[in-house]
Amino acid sequence: NIHADIQDMAERINDLLTALQVPYLSLDIINNSGSTLAKGTPVYISGYLNDRSAVSKCDADDINTFPCIGLLKTELVDGTVGVAVVAGLLENINTSSFTSGTKLYVSSSGTLTNVKPSSGSSVVAIVAKSNTSGSVLVAPIKGGNGTWGSLKNGI
Repeated sequence: NIHADIQDMAERINDLLTALQVPYLSLDIINNSGSTLAKGTPVYISGYLNDRSAVSKCDADDINTFPCIGLLKTELVDGTVGVAVVAGLLENINTSSFTSGTKLYVSSSGTLTNVKPSSGSSVVAIVAKSNTSGSVLVAPIKGGNGTWGSLKNGI
């Protein structure tokens, strides 16, 4: 069962990274989008403000909103500082509409979708645990999923 294997692997990776006190790679950012952005929103760097990278949400239909640099760790009100998970495990996110192992892309509404957009958006995450408090492995790498390649080559 590949889905169970992926979930098991994600949990083991989480245990390892937690023991190392590095559950994910992150970037300190500031929301400069003009609106509140939900946890898990795919974001891109839209500028620089107050000594931080300013971010706005990606949109599969707008090439100017790429590359996606990660997913928001928490909800972020406009003008506030937060964290974007660039690579690693993002937990406590509602993934109940997907199955474990599902590849996720940026949608035209700036959320996550399992349908590859016609614009050619690449994979930004893979569902590690399908649940209302699920988790995803984040890997916004153009042309594919860098996290899996890293795993194959050893962390």
